[in-house]
Amino acid sequence: MSTKSKIAVVSGLLTAAFLFMAPPSSFAATPIGAKAVYVEGAAHVISVKDKSRRRVELDSTFTEGDRVTTEADGIVEIEFDTGDLVRVDKDTEMVVRSLKRDESGSAFSIFNLVIGRVKSAVGKLATKDSKFEYHTKTAIAGVAGTPPWVIRFHEDVTEIDLLGKEGDKGFVYVQGLDPKKTLVTLSPGTRTIVRLGMAPLKPFPIEPDRIEMLMRTIPFSVKHNISRRKVEKSRRKVEKELMERLGSTGQQLVTSTISNSISTLRQIKPGTVKSVDSTNTQSTSGQGAVGQYDQTGGASSPQPAKIKIKINLH
Repeated sequence: MSTKSKIAVVSGLLTAAFLFMAPPSSFAATPIGAKAVYVEGAAHVISVKDKSRRRVELDSTFTEGDRVTTEADGIVEIEFDTGDLVRVDKDTEMVVRSLKRDESGSAFSIFNLVIGRVKSAVGKLATKDSKFEYHTKTAIAGVAGTPPWVIRFHEDVTEIDLLGKEGDKGFVYVQGLDPKKTLVTLSPGTRTIVRLGMAPLKPFPIEPDRIEMLMRTIPFSVKHNISRRKVEKSRRKVEKELMERLGSTGQQLVTSTISNSISTLRQIKPGTVKSVDSTNTQSTSGQGAVGQYDQTGGASSPQPAKIKIKINLH
């Protein structure tokens, strides 16, 4: 063996040893959490882990490889820990193809729509490499921070509608599986149709009657305007501002109170604050005495001063 060959072999062995000894966390992807937040009628999931078939219930979780099916009366809404929301409509079959984050923080939520219809609300993607896509037999449709959008696959035809109105931010890209892999971009208020082996149609406006039909027949049952990331950011901001005013006396209580009040915005009674559909600003009042928050009927401390904090979720 020549000297150069020996050097190459040794170099290769050292590289392999280095990769073998490197911490697994530097290469391993982490799963994106997903759970059912609304269930109606009959829906099932075939688990990729043990091949079992179970009925979908509230708080059922989903992982990469799972197959979700709904019957004629079945609807499932799935919320992801990215804050995104998907409604799986009646008579639909969808496979979770990818549901993970890589070591750079990029998120990949990719689904195979076998048949049926889904509606999605997707926030701003974590990175430029992140993907939120649906694959059908005739097309690939992906998103980058848009109003809600609907994709339907039936009888070798894919229909994609991007709701919203002219001037709204975001877009949906649609790539046909034709020989040229033709790509079109939907802006809010437009749609396209992709037939088997053909290029997507040039985007055209969604007729008012169709918009009304889509809003009526496939509504979200769960609010989706305030993403989990924004809620967490706002919670931390409120806690910090309250701690600066209250000191350490009520720290544990304030943390618990603010966490519960902000993380359950969907449960606020109507009229308490403006609908999340019409505003992105909420106000919360905190009080600086433990007794003032006592829910057990116990004695309360002297009346404290109220602190009003405005949370801007933009």
